[in-house]
Amino acid sequence: MFKENPADDDVQFVRPKVRLPIPLLVILSGLGPFSILVVVPLIPAISESFGKEYGSAQLVLSVYFIVFAFAQLTLGPLSDRFGRKPVLVVGLASYVIGSLVCWQAMDLGPLLLGRCFQALGAAAGQVLTRVLLFDVYGKKRTASLIGYMTIAMVFGPMIAPIFAGFFATTIGWQDVFLILLIVGLILFFWLLKSLPETRWIGAGQFKKPQRVFDGLPLLKNRVFLSLCGVWVFTSAIYFSFLAGAAFLVIEEMGKSEIEYGAYFIIASICFMFGNLMSARLSSKFELFRFIQCGAGLAIFSVMTQWFLVGIDHPLVVFLPMFGVAIANGLVMPNAATMIMGVVPKLSGAASGLSGFLQIGCGAIVTWLVGHFQLYNSFTLIIVMNICAVLAVISLFLVRKPAIVE
Repeated sequence: MFKENPADDDVQFVRPKVRLPIPLLVILSGLGPFSILVVVPLIPAISESFGKEYGSAQLVLSVYFIVFAFAQLTLGPLSDRFGRKPVLVVGLASYVIGSLVCWQAMDLGPLLLGRCFQALGAAAGQVLTRVLLFDVYGKKRTASLIGYMTIAMVFGPMIAPIFAGFFATTIGWQDVFLILLIVGLILFFWLLKSLPETRWIGAGQFKKPQRVFDGLPLLKNRVFLSLCGVWVFTSAIYFSFLAGAAFLVIEEMGKSEIEYGAYFIIASICFMFGNLMSARLSSKFELFRFIQCGAGLAIFSVMTQWFLVGIDHPLVVFLPMFGVAIANGLVMPNAATMIMGVVPKLSGAASGLSGFLQIGCGAIVTWLVGHFQLYNSFTLIIVMNICAVLAVISLFLVRKPAIVE
């Protein structure tokens, strides 16, 4: 039986042997980022096809982000109440319906509606894959598996713009959603056939069934909020970079999109390297040590930007980002696992709530950088430094005796 302290030993009850379809979980966890980036190259074609302004066509991203963030608030707690598999089944059904609506959309309104359904389904995959791993494998093994899964997951966002651009120019932008519909159907039947229910292993070990809003007390839990803060603000550095780097490199430095893309691939490889370190070593060392190292590397990396100011080269932007990418790879899998272990019976709620805070904070810093960078080119550096400082402050607010593993 679980105890309600994140310091609990990982072997808290005898977990029965349950085999999870890891390739399916990898694809489900990557469905959200892939579905975001696959639409980016399609926005000009959507704008032209429906006769809408570019800003209106960009709503295909905005509404997706909003639904994706808020869905995580409810999907986690619902999985604690009704089970992981039923919520995932409904989520994937929503993704299939959304892809069908987008494929057949004759105006921007139906397309936005379809994107909302897609976001709901993708959010289910993002939240519940972590919970499924935590149910079956416990803290140490889950952190390692999340690291490996993230390495595989990164390939999706890397190829999404290329995939969308190729098919949009060969078969038309709407047929990209037909491909997503087919993929969604394959995943739906794969899930029905091979995914076991794991709630009875994790949250189901507790006699009292969980209600949807039982996870709200987590917002008063200092350990949960502190661990969330490290993860959220370290991720926010990355979101800030996404919002402002292209403007600085392409518009102000006059570099090409190809050069920007090449440096971005290196940053993605650094993120994969950080996750690989977590995956290989998290079973041997304390998870909190990785979080400490990641937060320290993040603040050191962003502060080096001040020493590079004035140099007209993309490395001014990207060199610190390489360190931040590694830092995210160290923080993300370990923080996500420890967050679910704060109150193990609320692992689904914790996963959903932390995901909401991460995406919500990312949306805020993205808007701040995008809006104010037009007036001050230092906006990106300032926002990234503020996020790094907040991550370190959150780190020091964690009570070490409460999280010793």
